[in-house]
Formats: sequence, C-alpha cells, structure tokens
Amino acid sequence: MPAPVLNAVKDHLDLEARMGGYEAAAQAMPLWEHAYDAIATMLNCDRMEVAITDNASRAWELAFHAISFKAGDRILTAHAEYVSNWLAFLLVQQRTGCSVELVPDDGHGQIDLEALRNMMDDRVRLVALTHAGHWLRHPERHRKEIPAWTTWYGLPLCASRSTRAVGTGLHRTHVGHLGKP
Repeated sequence: MPAPVLNAVKDHLDLEARMGGYEAAAQAMPLWEHAYDAIATMLNCDRMEVAITDNASRAWELAFHAISFKAGDRILTAHAEYVSNWLAFLLVQQRTGCSVELVPDDGHGQIDLEALRNMMDDRVRLVALTHAGHWLRHPERHRKEIPAWTTWYGLPLCASRSTRAVGTGLHRTHVGHLGKP
C-alpha cells in the first residue's frame, strides 16, 4: 500500500477513535467531495459519472453488469484476462446468448492489434483488455490505437494499467485507464 494511502487510513482510524465513526465520516466528507471533483476533472466527465468503490474488481464488476448484452453481441477479450472477469463473461454469455471471443496474441505474447482491428464489427459490444500493462510490449501504441477503434464503434472499453482502474475521458461509456497512471 502506498505510504500516502496508509497514512490517510491511519489518520482516519485515529479520528474515529477520538470522536466516533459517524462524526469522523462527517468530518471527512469534504475530502470525499473533493475526490469526486478531482477524478471528474482528470477524466473529463461530470462528477455524477464517477463512482468510487472499495476495490478495482468491484468497480469493474459494477460497470460490466451495467452493460446490456443480447444474443448476437460480441465481447472481445485477451488470453490474460482475470479469471473473475471470465466468470462474469461466461455468466452473461449463458444468460443472454452473446459470444465471448479471444483476441489472438502476436509473436510476443501481446494483443495482436491487426487481429483486433479485423475482429471489430457492429456486433462487438465490449472490448475488455482489463490488465493491459502486463502483456503489452509497446503499451504506448496500444493506448493510442485501441481507444480510437472503440470510440469509432461507440463501444465500452474495459482496461486498466497497473492496479489503478479508473475511467477514461475518451468516451462516456469507457471503463478503465489506458493512459499514464
């Protein structure tokens, strides 16, 4: 855990010990309000479009299940996708009849951009490349090209870099972060 986060948690626990949980929460409210505004500014969106959750997996789950899938829709994902995300994909596939398809890797074990481009069509409802930083050899190229394609198709894009999963300002339905943390 980064030192600033650890210090903030410790400080808040000390505050709760001194004055009680509800009072400490009320006193901390301006910090939460500022966090929503700062994140909205960073993502170029309205603060009402920002959701802060207890962890990245929960945030991803909430965003994913907010997408309406139907028979014939396609979800494109990577070989290196998280198992918990695969379980969500398979559940939605079973319930709706959408398909979950793997984007092939290139010779370096990273997403094959040409293959992804060729897989894009009007039935693709989601491109989920959720932990890009671990399998992209040239992430700067992928960060530029993949969002451009998904924006062209008006698609949600799920992606993250490192453990910081936040939204992008590229399109209102994008979930994830392909830029610098």
